[in-house]
Amino acid sequence: MDYSHRRHKSVATVLTPDLDDAMKVAYLQPVNLAWDALEKELLTELGDEGFSADQITTTRVIYMKYMGQLDDIEVTSPVARIDTADDMRALVKAYEDQYTKMFTLVAKPDVGAYQVTEVCVIAKVSTMKPKLPAQELAPKEPDSRANKGKRPVFQHGRWNDADIWRMEDLKPGNEIDGLAVIEASNTTLFVPPEWHVRIDAHDIYWLERKEVRS
Repeated sequence: MDYSHRRHKSVATVLTPDLDDAMKVAYLQPVNLAWDALEKELLTELGDEGFSADQITTTRVIYMKYMGQLDDIEVTSPVARIDTADDMRALVKAYEDQYTKMFTLVAKPDVGAYQVTEVCVIAKVSTMKPKLPAQELAPKEPDSRANKGKRPVFQHGRWNDADIWRMEDLKPGNEIDGLAVIEASNTTLFVPPEWHVRIDAHDIYWLERKEVRS
């Protein structure tokens, strides 16, 4: 993970349909002031920890909700400041896009009024990321030595025979269809009938629905 600090500040701002664009931008100026103050604090904080300014990147976040709703949602701002009508519209669009992803278009109220409740700034320092070694892929069909036979498994109210596999003997590139159980000394992976397991070149197991793959 990257190393990061975040700071929040409450802001009370309302945008209503009766306001023209210039007034909406003016009403959002407390957001700019809060963002600037939080960013300055974070840069000082991380600087005191020994990080230089060119190592630090910042992200500005806003918490918004439709007027009359109880809960706000966190939205990453597409703009660093709200100085123009285009900035304001970009921010509102980002909120609406995030809202519809979370609650679908059906839940979107047709009120045209928005309330800003809080802002946040995230200051991040990138860390060195590990590189997973890629291994040569084996055939999709696992080696027969990895198969431990079949065993009854109780699922959905009845017993079914499941293929039992030894995880230590499976290789990158192998694929297994459910119903199956993959056993290791420290864990067990259950593969339902409608699922499929693929082991990639980094020895990571991907559990996928069969209909998605087809």
